[in-house]
Amino acid sequence: MQSTAQSSKLPISMQRIIPLRSDHLRRYWQLWVWGIILAAVNLPLLHHQVRTGLLFLPEAVRDGEWWRVLTFPLVHLSPYHLLLDAGGFLLLYHYLEEKRVSIRLLYVLCAGVGSLTMAWIAEPSVSERGLAGLSGIAHGMMAISALEMLRRPDQRSWGWGFLALVSGKSVYELWMGTVVFGFLHMGQCGYPIAACHAGGLMGGVLIFGIRQVLYQHDV
Repeated sequence: MQSTAQSSKLPISMQRIIPLRSDHLRRYWQLWVWGIILAAVNLPLLHHQVRTGLLFLPEAVRDGEWWRVLTFPLVHLSPYHLLLDAGGFLLLYHYLEEKRVSIRLLYVLCAGVGSLTMAWIAEPSVSERGLAGLSGIAHGMMAISALEMLRRPDQRSWGWGFLALVSGKSVYELWMGTVVFGFLHMGQCGYPIAACHAGGLMGGVLIFGIRQVLYQHDV
C-alpha cells in the first residue's frame, strides 16, 4: 500500500514541475533561439577560430556572397567579444515593451542596417577588415527601450536619461572616431568601429518613429 501511495504522488509532483518548465519556455523562448544561433555561429571560437565566411566584406558581397549582409552581427572575434555583445543585446531585447516577434525582428533588422550603412560610409577600413558584432544593434535596442519609456509618465525621466546617455555616447564616438573605454578591451574586440554604434542608434530611432506615425492606433 505504501509503494502505491508513493507512486500515486509522483504524477502530482510532475504536474507541478511541467507547468513551470512550460511557462519558462513560453516566456524566454526567443532568448533561447538567439542564444542557440549565437552559440552555433561562434562555436569555432573554442578553437581560436572565427567564421570569416560570415563577416561583412564589401568585396565578397559584390562577388555574390549576399548572406554576409545578414550574418555579420552574429559573428564575434573572441569569447569576450561574444559575451560583451550578446549579453547587452539579449538583455535589451528581452525587456523591450513590444512583444510581437515580427516588430522586434524589424527593430533588429533596421538597427543592423543603420549600423552597417554608417560603418561602411564613415570607416574605410571596413572594406579591408570587415565588420562583425552586435554592438551597433544593441545601441539601437537601447534607444528603442528609452523611447518606449517616454510613452509612460512614470518612466519618462528614465527614458530621457537613457536616451541622452546612448545618444551622447554615440555622437561622441562618431566625432572622436573611437569607442568609449575601447582601451579596456585589450584587442579582444578587434578594431572597434565607432560609427556602427551611431548607425545602430539612428536605425533604431528611425524605425521606432516610422512605426509610431503609421500605427499610432496600435501602440
